[in-house]
Amino acid sequence: MDNQVLKRLRQDHDNLRALLQAMQQQLECVEANNNPDFALMEDILGYLVRNPDHYHYPFEELLMQRLVACRPDAVNVVSHIHGQRKRLARKSTELQRRIDEIEVGIPVPRDHLLRTARAYVRLYRSHLNGEERDLFPVLDESLTAQDWMEMTTAFQWTLDPAFTPENAAHYRDLRDRIEHEFQFHLPQSGTGFCPLCVQ
Repeated sequence: MDNQVLKRLRQDHDNLRALLQAMQQQLECVEANNNPDFALMEDILGYLVRNPDHYHYPFEELLMQRLVACRPDAVNVVSHIHGQRKRLARKSTELQRRIDEIEVGIPVPRDHLLRTARAYVRLYRSHLNGEERDLFPVLDESLTAQDWMEMTTAFQWTLDPAFTPENAAHYRDLRDRIEHEFQFHLPQSGTGFCPLCVQ
């Protein structure tokens, strides 16, 4: 697959997977009662929710709308993706609630937190893998060069105004910590809609 737009979407997926792996390592600390960093978990969760909602999903929605217009038989793939995103939203809300309770001193059973967080990580990974397996190849074979040009032109691949310079610096700090503490490499890019990729 030599489609540069899909390569960029895959790069975003790789960044999200790195964050999920960092979240998984914190869950191992929770299980071992080894000083888990709940503030870091909250930062990771915030990014995993906010970035796709503002940048990744809206662009994919344009692609899927165009796909269904030219390939009505792809509607089941698109419906499945939408269903997964709704489940992810519910699970992220539940996990955020558990982390908030911990940070204000409300007791949360360890097993409950682990079950909630692991279900979220598992579903998120399944969602990313499913898009790459079921959606991206169909997009690649179905959309024309003109489709890709129109879609990328219609969508502004720029940072949302909500991400102020202060917030961008916060995400750079998160990126640095993920790379240095967990030995994950997040690809950098001077363009696009990924705050973790801001140079």
